[in-house]
Amino acid sequence: MRPISFFDIISSTKKNQERRISRMNIISNNQNSIYSIIKKFANYYRDLFTKKTFKMFFWVIISIISFDKIHSLRFIWNNFISKHMNSSLNSLYYFFSYSKWSLEKMMKRTVSLLLDIIPEELKDKKVLLIIDDTLQEKFGNKFAGHNSFFDHVRRNNSNYLKGNTFVCLAISIPVSQSENGIEYKTIPIGFRLYKKIKVN
Repeated sequence: MRPISFFDIISSTKKNQERRISRMNIISNNQNSIYSIIKKFANYYRDLFTKKTFKMFFWVIISIISFDKIHSLRFIWNNFISKHMNSSLNSLYYFFSYSKWSLEKMMKRTVSLLLDIIPEELKDKKVLLIIDDTLQEKFGNKFAGHNSFFDHVRRNNSNYLKGNTFVCLAISIPVSQSENGIEYKTIPIGFRLYKKIKVN
């Protein structure tokens, strides 16, 4: 039996997401549960965190997967994380604002893991980097990155949306080849809040 790979974990996680969450025991220790799959996945990043911050990282991932829409950090704390961690909401804020883990190191680790799982016969094929952005409407102006952004799909007589825009970087790797061509899988690597620079 071959050892489980990083791609196996990603694929299994995607399959589990496609099921109805309400029918699953998310924190079951069953090897096919979201809990067990994400635990294997998260362990690839264990050395990038302290013991305490790794635990928070782990539960943040599971909570994000468990909901169709995340309204705020308070939302995932009240509805999920607080039920499984003996801590406070401030510890979640601290994790994102002051903890010493590095998003750049996480991105590099993800890329390294993905490049390692490209089949040997496809190592000479193209690997694609994809950049895209997404807009998030916000009300008020007392938040980071607030601005007016051009929106191609607006239908309220204005082509501009007030809020944030997030830039996403993804990598697409070849995973198999058949008579129909090469199959690629695309995995997000990281996100950044876009901030407009004012030019005088």
